[in-house]
Amino acid sequence: MSFRRNVIAAALVAAAGALIASPARAQTTTTPDSAGIQTLPPIVTTAEREGLLGRIWNMQERRNEVIELERGNRRLKHELRAYDRRIVELELRLQVLQLREVKMKRVIQAIDSATAATRAARLELEARLDRMERIAKGGRSR
Repeated sequence: MSFRRNVIAAALVAAAGALIASPARAQTTTTPDSAGIQTLPPIVTTAEREGLLGRIWNMQERRNEVIELERGNRRLKHELRAYDRRIVELELRLQVLQLREVKMKRVIQAIDSATAATRAARLELEARLDRMERIAKGGRSR
């Protein structure tokens, strides 16, 4: 494979040298061999020129399409504004609920601390009651 490349490269260098050495030589163009060329079948295209009424009709159709698109855009704009209002309402509702949650957590913490204080007071009262019952039975408290 590389030998073939070397031969082709040498042939190109020799041809380039021959062209440079004799610039005054008339260059002839060779015609390609037509035996390997295949012709394609012809393609038939037809075009109709649109008359004035057809152009007016098409313009009216396009105008109607644009008007319909504008109506759709206005409807979508109204829907978007409604969604924006709904988003604002929901954000405000979320803030209110978050504030309510914070307040409820504070209330729960207050109830928990009150419950713990009540439980401690109850345990203390039960201990005092046990001591008093032991004293009443004749035992000594320690």
